[in-house]
Amino acid sequence: MSIGIFRAIRWVVGLLVAVILLGICALFVAERLGAFDDFCMMTPVDHVEIVDELREGDQTLYLVYRVSGWAEKIAFYQLYSAPPNFNVCGNSKEMSLDMDAIEDDGDWMVKDVLVRDAKQYGMKLEIRYTRQADEGVLPTQAKLIRGDPLTYESNCETRFPADHVEVVDKLHTDDQALYLVYRVMGFRNKKAGYYELYATLPSFDVCGDSKDKRLDMHYIEDDGDRWVKDVLVRNTKKHGPMLEIRYTRQANEGVSLNQAKLIRADGLELNPEDHPRLWDAENTGNEGTMETGHN
Repeated sequence: MSIGIFRAIRWVVGLLVAVILLGICALFVAERLGAFDDFCMMTPVDHVEIVDELREGDQTLYLVYRVSGWAEKIAFYQLYSAPPNFNVCGNSKEMSLDMDAIEDDGDWMVKDVLVRDAKQYGMKLEIRYTRQADEGVLPTQAKLIRGDPLTYESNCETRFPADHVEVVDKLHTDDQALYLVYRVMGFRNKKAGYYELYATLPSFDVCGDSKDKRLDMHYIEDDGDRWVKDVLVRNTKKHGPMLEIRYTRQANEGVSLNQAKLIRADGLELNPEDHPRLWDAENTGNEGTMETGHN
């Protein structure tokens, strides 16, 4: 091989390496600047909009109505202290102050939404319902109203209390203990409930609220044809520990909801078709947890 050909090959290879490195740097900068914020790797949120504003002094609060979910659509309200901007996936860079699911069983209708700045819990939403058709409004027409913080602190009846809440299992890891909580609440469907994950042993007040930080919450799907087998906890890259409920169609393998065992599953392979919630949390910037209630 002549010296000229060798130099030409070396120059071409060097140019390709430079182009590849430049492309990687450009992608990194674009990601930092938010160029991919509108790229959604999952089904976008069904509906999201700002439905009301509450101005008080130098502060403005924004009430957002959102509908999302996979098998079962869930509607809820979110509270923001700055006007949120949503991309095509329904995500916002602004952090919500609180979130509360909307219960609609046909008899209850949304009346309005209170916001309380309670000492113990911070700023919290409280959806008020009515059985009077002339008082009910569409969820997109709800008004945000300032509520009395003392009422929130002292009266559980105004705070949508949990019907049942208990610590059902404890899992020791190398450096911490994790606690699995079973919770039942809601107007519409109380036969199932939620599992919650805590890094400290939570204590609950008379309304079922806790001061302890919740790591994750996951709705229990109980349709009568399958039962809960156990609950896995997986440490995702973006969102930390997340719950994964495993079901079975064998009655002899199912357990009572308050007898589920918490199992560590970091090493198990993640299947995006079977576990879209965990797959989304691991591979996108979307929220992997849904915060509801008053925690």
